[in-house]
Amino acid sequence: MQSADINKVSPVPHVPLPAIALSIDEGIAMITLEPHVRELTAAEKKAILAANRIRVFIDARVAGNLSGPLPDPIKLSDYPADTLRFCVQHTTLVCVGVVDCRKEHSAEEIESLLRQFDGKHVEDSRFVIRMLTDAPYDVGDYISRHRPYVPFRVASPHYTETEESDA
Repeated sequence: MQSADINKVSPVPHVPLPAIALSIDEGIAMITLEPHVRELTAAEKKAILAANRIRVFIDARVAGNLSGPLPDPIKLSDYPADTLRFCVQHTTLVCVGVVDCRKEHSAEEIESLLRQFDGKHVEDSRFVIRMLTDAPYDVGDYISRHRPYVPFRVASPHYTETEESDA
């Protein structure tokens, strides 16, 4: 190929990012954030905030069973930045399940970990983020930058009780 031919090469068509899994039914908004999805629109954010309860799930495990394989470890920067910030800025409670990234976890183990968050404190919170991660310090740092005083609960197979602290 000659240098003059470079200008003749057609550009790669832009592939739109997949939508965020979002449903709003009977006053409850359910959002599942995955890496490399598009941002929420202004209309979607408005509809979410109009819901009586908002529940966000983020699976940020390296070995997570997401919709597609990822070549590298998952980082918070892989998620839609504006949407993640929107969720953190509006949340009333963040529940973080800490997992060991060096091993696979069965669905039963993950359900058991998430059940540690079942209780009145979650039920009574309007906007709850539930996250599974193998990098809890990154999550804590991110939340403290965008919403320093939100209640932050941690559950892990290594802890016998749910711990509560301010991020």
